[in-house]
Amino acid sequence: MMDILEEARQFRRDLHRIPELGFQEHETCNYLWKILKETLPDSLDIFCGTGIRAVYRCNVPHSETVAFRADMDALPICEETGLTFASVHEGVMHACGHDGHMAALLLLARKISREREKLCRNVVLIFQPSEETRCGAAKMVAAGVLEKPDIDRIYACHLWPGIRKGYFATKAGVLMAQACYPDITIDGQAAHGANPDQGSDAVVAASGLIQALQTVISRNTPPERAVVITFGRIEGGAGRNIIPAHVRMEGTVRAFSAEDFDRTIKRMEEIILGIGTAYNVRIEMKTNDHYPCVDNDVSLAEGLRRLLGSRLELAEPVPNAEDFSYYQLKVPGVMLFAGIDDGVHETRLHSPRFNFDEAILPDMADLYWRIIQQDREELI
Repeated sequence: MMDILEEARQFRRDLHRIPELGFQEHETCNYLWKILKETLPDSLDIFCGTGIRAVYRCNVPHSETVAFRADMDALPICEETGLTFASVHEGVMHACGHDGHMAALLLLARKISREREKLCRNVVLIFQPSEETRCGAAKMVAAGVLEKPDIDRIYACHLWPGIRKGYFATKAGVLMAQACYPDITIDGQAAHGANPDQGSDAVVAASGLIQALQTVISRNTPPERAVVITFGRIEGGAGRNIIPAHVRMEGTVRAFSAEDFDRTIKRMEEIILGIGTAYNVRIEMKTNDHYPCVDNDVSLAEGLRRLLGSRLELAEPVPNAEDFSYYQLKVPGVMLFAGIDDGVHETRLHSPRFNFDEAILPDMADLYWRIIQQDREELI
């Protein structure tokens, strides 16, 4: 029989070869389905086209139900690892560890199948599409993934740089930022570059807008509060001697509280209105893919501290966003980080050379099993 590390490597490497973008994870779904079916869950269902839910019921009457989530999608990145199991899909790569997250849940499914008689709680495994974009978690929740059976608590673990391999990290309360992705369009009036007075320059308006929006942080946000406004893409103009009529800007806004986030968006809207008037252009902003803060349940986070002891580090809040927060809006939940820093692998998330030591995956699966078996009294 294959040992657990070999099993982990096989799962992770098989999945790493077939990365797919959000809501396109058909090959990934088929792979997961085949393995999960072999573990004989009480129910196995498709959600949102490519997502999967596997339910394992215990024999304890009126038992609670605990869920674990793994994200499935990959990123539009050209892989540069040189691995023998590198992506076979050109321009797409598992560069954020989702292949590892899925592999760890598959290990747990196999563990449950082998030791079903020891199961003291109902367990739900959620394989979720489209975490990176389009808020797959929100769609899974709307489709009823947390119902029938009703989930009592939920966990997710993310491979994370900056933490030593073999250690985990989390905190009670806000762990990850609230975020959205604003698209801004600026519509002016085209003119010849030699006659700028005859047009309304959308590029000049865009430059003024970017500068003004940064004052939301420097002049409208308390110094002790962290807010980020970044615009990483600007498109506009058709020629060097043409006053451009249209500019499109794409960016992200992040904050660690709903209060700071709402204030930031409101102030941005006010500045956009003023800049539009000042530069004689029309400006519209649309916010997309809103992610609430990942806000960890206090008692569940404390339960993890007791389980992991010295292997659990206190995490600082990070400005990254995660749609796991949509599950936490419905049921108590905890996101924690699994350390992957070992001085050997390239561990920067979203790097084309991202890689990690697969020995962490059995540790993750073991932690999930221990959470399932943990005495209820230790959680409250």
